[in-house]
Parts: sequence; C-alpha cells; structure tokens
Amino acid sequence: MEYLGEILWYISLPITVWISVKFVQHNLQHFNKLERLEIYEKNDKKLQ
Repeated sequence: MEYLGEILWYISLPITVWISVKFVQHNLQHFNKLERLEIYEKNDKKLQ
C-alpha cells in the first residue's frame, strides 16, 4: 500500500499520453479539412 500512488501514476501516464496524441491527431485532421474547404471556396469564387 505504500507505493499505491506511484503505481497509479505509472499506469495512468501512458494512457494520458495516448489520449493526448489522439486528440492532437484529431485536431490536425479537422484543420486539414478546413483548409480544403477554404480552397474549394476560393475556386468556386473564381469560377463565378
């Protein structure tokens, strides 16, 4: 029971890092979609 806090910390650290990486990947994908939409909007304005 003496090392319970440390054990919980070492178990939760990889999970926290994995969740952080997934969050960043999701945001980057969303940013790429927004960039594509801006390109499509510019092309549409040129065609009109």
